[in-house]
Amino acid sequence: MNSRAPRILLAATVPGHFHHFHLPWVKRLRELGCVVHGAADRITEMPECVAAFNEVHDVPFSRNPLDLRAVSAAGHTIAALMDRIQFDLVHVHTPVAAFITRKYAHPFRMRGAKTVYTAHGFHFHDNGRPLTNVIYQTLEKRAGKWTDYLVVINHDDEAAARDLKIVPPEDVFYIPGVGIDLEQFSPARVTASAVQGVRDELKLSPNDKLVTMVAEFTLNKRHRDVVQAIARLNRSDIHVAFVGPGGSHRAEVEAQATQLGLDKVIHFLGYRQDIPAIFRAAACATLTSQREGLPRSVMEALSLEVPVVGADTRGIRDLLAGGGGIIVPIGDTERLAEAIRDLVDNPEKSRAIGASGRRSMEPYSLPNVISLHEQLYQRALGVCFPI
Repeated sequence: MNSRAPRILLAATVPGHFHHFHLPWVKRLRELGCVVHGAADRITEMPECVAAFNEVHDVPFSRNPLDLRAVSAAGHTIAALMDRIQFDLVHVHTPVAAFITRKYAHPFRMRGAKTVYTAHGFHFHDNGRPLTNVIYQTLEKRAGKWTDYLVVINHDDEAAARDLKIVPPEDVFYIPGVGIDLEQFSPARVTASAVQGVRDELKLSPNDKLVTMVAEFTLNKRHRDVVQAIARLNRSDIHVAFVGPGGSHRAEVEAQATQLGLDKVIHFLGYRQDIPAIFRAAACATLTSQREGLPRSVMEALSLEVPVVGADTRGIRDLLAGGGGIIVPIGDTERLAEAIRDLVDNPEKSRAIGASGRRSMEPYSLPNVISLHEQLYQRALGVCFPI
């Protein structure tokens, strides 16, 4: 590589992915002397991304991989961008953008451009359907031919990547997620008044216990299991706060809660910006997903010393391995109810588990994750930072 500053292209289907997860890394790359471009659908409409990157590019990615017209348009936009700017490294995220960008950027690897792909949870997994798993494995192996380095964020995916030889084993890098800011998600930063404000909003008495679940309403997250578990407990002092944007599944979960007579104890809070206070107001958190990569909500709860009841699925297993919670079988509402009861009725035990969870988050901290990315980029670019 010549003496000029390395040019980096980061691509994702939607700009919100950068906004929520990668802007600290973009900032660090620029501090290290790199020129960093971002590509996503309508990224120029997101001020945070425009300010963070040296330059941004609108690419008409669609979340629907079967929209062939959109696939072609996005691919040709990427090819034109690669032809106009000689990037030294292309780092792709999210399934659709990752596949299209790697395919259309592949010819430019002959010019020396390296390609990095971060799999934020493969779409094939132990709990997936056999046919679906085969399809996704085939696609990943095909795209692996256009990939120089593969980043995985949980140990199940690391093992799968090596077993399937998606890329050569020495080019598989385990990096534990996108990093959690332990300063921002610290118990010390959440005031007692903020916690009480949440409890007052939900009209909780001093003796009421709260369980918090932060997740978008999709079938995969299995909110219905939490509703069934609360119905099993049949206790008016245990409340649930569902936090997250509405989806096609929310109306169904609301109807389920109403049918079971749980309207007064199950609360739908929608999108919120006071997540730390909502977690700290809870006796425990839960996430009952069937599929995960490395769930951010679990990391946030553990960082805030809130114990977690998690489904026995990829990613959640990694995060609770440090003793920050209880793992229950997917869909087992009886075990889920028992674990919730155990934590809400034993506050001293819950505090100890929560403290273990906080300690276990150090490897997932933002400084550590950024350091691991620096090591990867130095290898890919053949340089030493800072430039």
